[in-house]
Amino acid sequence: MRKRILYINESLNTGSTGHIVEHLGLAAQQAGYECLVAHGARYVQESQLPSFSFSTVCEEYMHGGWSMGFNAHGLGSVMATKRLIARIEQYRPHLIHLHNIHGYYLHYPSLFAYLKECGIPVIWTFHDCWPVTGRCAHFIAQNCHQWKTGCSHCPSYRDYPRSLVSFGVERNYRLKMNAFASLTNMTIVPVSKWLEKIVRQSFLSNCQIQTIYNGIDTGVFHPVSIDKTDDKIHILGVASQWTEEKGWNDWLHLAQRLGDAYQITLVGVTEAQKKMLPSNCIGITRTDHTDQLVRYYSEADMYVNLAHQEAFGLTLIEAMACGTPCISYNTTAIPEIITPEVGICVPDRNIDEVCAAIQRGGHQLKKEMSRSCCEYVKKRFDEQKSIDQYMALYAKTAL
Repeated sequence: MRKRILYINESLNTGSTGHIVEHLGLAAQQAGYECLVAHGARYVQESQLPSFSFSTVCEEYMHGGWSMGFNAHGLGSVMATKRLIARIEQYRPHLIHLHNIHGYYLHYPSLFAYLKECGIPVIWTFHDCWPVTGRCAHFIAQNCHQWKTGCSHCPSYRDYPRSLVSFGVERNYRLKMNAFASLTNMTIVPVSKWLEKIVRQSFLSNCQIQTIYNGIDTGVFHPVSIDKTDDKIHILGVASQWTEEKGWNDWLHLAQRLGDAYQITLVGVTEAQKKMLPSNCIGITRTDHTDQLVRYYSEADMYVNLAHQEAFGLTLIEAMACGTPCISYNTTAIPEIITPEVGICVPDRNIDEVCAAIQRGGHQLKKEMSRSCCEYVKKRFDEQKSIDQYMALYAKTAL
């Protein structure tokens, strides 16, 4: 009988975590496992894996309202989580692989109470810091260290997962600690050494911890030939959502500083953000069409990342795989990703240094680094390397 793996994630085959789950599940099937994906209702694309949504869009909006009004993210969706648990009981997996369990679709205290009771081994891939804080997914931009000992007066309650009130973080921290630290058969997989260091300083430090970098399919992300129609230096930025933490305001300042000799393309903007862009910027709404992203990456002379906090930095890897060097702030996990052979790191929030690096690089930076970028990604971040590490972990962990 084949061993069964259940994946739980906010999205199905869309966004970075959705694609990661899809590729892992397909690889697991090829390795002889039976796989099933449990997911939320709002972010869904066609998948090659068996899957089911245990939540509804209405329930997720209700959860979002509850979260915003009472700073109670992850404490709604009780009935949806009961349906999930019933399906787990029916499916009887030998291993449960968690990814993003935040996202207004799951009641984590109920799920972890069940996981503790049933004893199914758990692997949990951390894509951000949400599991170890009283509410936020990132805290570096606020220079907050409360998560080490216990969150209280949260300085970022207006950020994702957004709340209208600042109270409740002490309760959230206590509930997470009690729920997440209760499992004795859980392996945590941070996606960077920086994130591993965070986990080892948190209330989850006693768990099994194994870092596995995200990987990409270099057969998909590779340089393609683009005929340029101008002599401008093309600069690219990509995000699923442009926020202050992702460097939105820094991009506006950068565009004004660089002027019309540079063409900036920002992928992932909203219609409202499009209207805020200066004349040397092109705004493109979010796309899940990989072939189009590959064209954007390949066309750019350089990929610029102005995020103030990155648990990994997947778009940087995608850009380099397409032969495009990167310029980024040297914060959080970024120094693990960018080395001098593939790009330039500058001090966080230093627009002057970013401008200087772009102006020094010009068209020449890509000519000098393009081949190194492709070889670097194939050596360090090819998807198969990540998959092989997960398959070894599955074999060691599954009942």
